[in-house]
Amino acid sequence: MKIGGVAVPDLLVAGGLVVSVSGCLLGVLKYRAWSRKCQLRKKWAEAGENVVVLHQFPRPGKIPNLSPFPIKLETFLRAMKIEYVNDFAEPMSEKQKCPWITINGQDVADSQLVVEFLSDKLGKTWTATVVGDKAHRGV
Repeated sequence: MKIGGVAVPDLLVAGGLVVSVSGCLLGVLKYRAWSRKCQLRKKWAEAGENVVVLHQFPRPGKIPNLSPFPIKLETFLRAMKIEYVNDFAEPMSEKQKCPWITINGQDVADSQLVVEFLSDKLGKTWTATVVGDKAHRGV
């Protein structure tokens, strides 16, 4: 039997070849993405214990981030005097959220969830830190 002048067994072989090549190509791409993520995780682990790695979009020049959520999170980290480093290599989390953090190998996405997580984990609250500072300075 022929379809369009080509024998059916030849079409099946060609189709199988296309599927197998596509599968191999997909596997190679997945491996590269996994390998890159492993390298980035090693780099993030070098930041130290209880050091927040803040993942966000790259800044345009010397101005702060254009998105309000990274600004909110970075302001929180500075106000609470939490040690952090910026990472612009991987701005989107697995949940497709920006900003997100990595602390001690644990990822947390969404700026409000990050604030709540850090407040619980490090025992720092907004009122105790900021209001306490103002009271200490006599403001």
